[in-house]
Amino acid sequence: MRNGKDVLLSTPTASGKTLSFLPAILETCIQDAQATALLIFPLKALAIDQLSKLEVIAKPMGLHRGMMTGDMPKAERLKLFTPQAPQILCISPDLLHHQLNRIRYRHEWQTWRDFLTRLRYVVVDEAHTYRGSFGGHFANLMRRLRLAVDRLEGNSERLQYVLATATIGNPIELAERITERSDRLVYINRSGARTAGRTILCLKPTARTNTEASRLILEWLERGLSGIVFCNTRAGAKSLLALMNAELERQKRGHLKASLALFYGSLRSDRRNQIIESVKQNKVRVIFATSALEAGIDLPELDCCLIKGYPGSLMSFYQRIGRAGRHQHGLVVFLPSLGDPLDYYYGTNPQMLLDGEVERALCNPNYHSILSKHLHCAARESMIPASEVKQRFGDNAGNIVNELLNQKALQINEKSGDLFTDDRPHNSVNLRGATQDSVMLVDGNTNQELEELSLLQAYREVFPNAIYAMQSNDGNLQYYRSRSLDLESKQASLIPITSEPKLRTQATQDMTIKPLEPLREPRLVSLNLKDSKLRLTLSWAEITNHVTGYNLISKVRTITCSHSRCSRYHQPMQSDTCTACNKPTRLAEITEIEEENLVVLNK
Repeated sequence: MRNGKDVLLSTPTASGKTLSFLPAILETCIQDAQATALLIFPLKALAIDQLSKLEVIAKPMGLHRGMMTGDMPKAERLKLFTPQAPQILCISPDLLHHQLNRIRYRHEWQTWRDFLTRLRYVVVDEAHTYRGSFGGHFANLMRRLRLAVDRLEGNSERLQYVLATATIGNPIELAERITERSDRLVYINRSGARTAGRTILCLKPTARTNTEASRLILEWLERGLSGIVFCNTRAGAKSLLALMNAELERQKRGHLKASLALFYGSLRSDRRNQIIESVKQNKVRVIFATSALEAGIDLPELDCCLIKGYPGSLMSFYQRIGRAGRHQHGLVVFLPSLGDPLDYYYGTNPQMLLDGEVERALCNPNYHSILSKHLHCAARESMIPASEVKQRFGDNAGNIVNELLNQKALQINEKSGDLFTDDRPHNSVNLRGATQDSVMLVDGNTNQELEELSLLQAYREVFPNAIYAMQSNDGNLQYYRSRSLDLESKQASLIPITSEPKLRTQATQDMTIKPLEPLREPRLVSLNLKDSKLRLTLSWAEITNHVTGYNLISKVRTITCSHSRCSRYHQPMQSDTCTACNKPTRLAEITEIEEENLVVLNK
C-alpha cells in the first residue's frame, strides 16, 4: 500500500483482514492531514462493528473519523462535516449513492466536496456481497465516485482500493470489475492469522433436524462449551429455540434458557449489540443465527458451530465454519435435512463440501437498465463530459446516452460539452434491486418499537391476526398477535399474548411469473437423464408475490417415537422407550394443519 498498489484480501472469516490494511491507512492520514479514506460496508451493523475497532486505534492518534447512516438526521450529518470533514468515513453504498448528489450544494456541503477532492483510499469490505443486480449497481456507483473526485479537481487515478472478500471462485475478476483496473492489483489469499484448526463432522441426512440439533446443543451446554447454530430462516431458528426451551424445562434446567439467544437481521441494533456483548461476557453461550452473522461482525471465540441445513452456496458454508476454531480447536457439525435435495446431496457426498468448486460472484455493470439509471444520476450530481462517456462508463454508455438525450432525460451544454439533467433521479434508484420499504413492529400497549421487517416479510408474518414470536431477555419466546398492519404509516401493531398459543398462523403464498417480451430465441439444453432436454427461455417478465391467506396450525412439543417406520411414530408417550418398537423416544415438535385458507389477504 505504501507503493500505491490496490490490494485484494481473500482470506477466511476472522483472519484479521481489517487489521491488516488499517495501519497503512492510518499511517497515511497521520503523515498527510489532507488525505481522506472512505470505508464502504454493505450492512449498517457491520459498519458499527468496524467503527468500534477503528475508534480504539484512531482515537489516541487524534484522527477525525465518523460514520454516516441512513437514519441519521440531516443536522447530525452536517455536524459530522463541521467545521471540517472527517479523515476517515464509514458509509453504506446506499447512503453514498444519495450523498454523491450533495456535491451540488457548494455552500452547505463544501467540506464533503473537500473530502472527495482529497480522497486517497476506498475500502470495499465484504466485496463478495456485490454480485448480481446489487453488484452491477455498486460497480456503477464506483464509476460515479471516480467521476465526482475528478470533477472536484481530485485525482481518481491516485485512488487506492482495498477490497476484502470471503472465499469466492473469482476474487480477481470481481475486484477488476469494481475498480476497472488490473495493473496495480496485489492479490493476497494466504492468511498468517493463528488458527487452531477445526474438526468437521457431516451427519447423515435426517428428517429430525430439530431433534438432533437440540441433542447436540444440550451436549455443548453440559460440557460448558459455547457455539453458534446457523439456521436458514428466522422461523427455523425460532422453532429450534422453542424446542430447546421446552427440553430445558423438562430437564428442570430452565435457568439455562437465558444463555441462548436469537440473532437475525430484523432485530433492532441495540438488541444485536446486547447479544454480542453478552457473548463476550459469557452470559450467552449459544447463538441461534441466520445469515446475518455470516458477514464479518466480530464475535468472541466460539467452540462449536452447527450448520443446520445447506446454506445455498459453498461461499456461505465457508463463512459459517469460520466462526469456530480460531485460537482453540473448534468443532463444526453439518446437519443435513432428509427432505431437501441439496442437503441430501452434500450429506451423502460430504467431501464436496471441502473440495467442491466455490461459486463465482458475477455482476454486469453494463446492463442497460442499471447503467442508464447511473448515467442519469451522474449527470445530475457531477455532469458528465460527453467526450468521456465511454471511457468512464463503458462502450454501451454511448448508445444509452443517445437514448436519454432523445427522451429529454439528459441535456447537453453546448458550450462546455457536459451532459446534465434537471431531473431528480436518485430516489428512483434502489441499489439492492427490490423495494426496500420496511415496517416497524410496535407493541400496541406500550408503543415500544420491537423489530423492523421488510415489507414482504411483514405481508407474510404480521398480517392482521397473525401470531408473531420474538425472544425476551429471559430467554423465553414472547408471542404477539398482530392487531393491524398499516402500510401508510409503515407500522404493525402487536398485542402481547400472556401464554403460548395453541394455534399459530402460517401465511399461504403464491408466485406468478408473467413473460412480457422475449429477449432471445428459446433453446434446448441436454440433460444427464436419458432422452431428456430442458427448454430455456430468456425474456423480460413481471414477477408477483401474493400472500393469499393463512392456515391455522398446531405445534405440539412432546416425547414421542422418532422412528418413522414405527406404528406409533409421532404419537405422544411418557416412557423413555417406544412401547411398539423399543427404540429410544425423543422430544419432538409435531406440526399439523388445523384449518386452511381462512382469510384471503390483500397482495
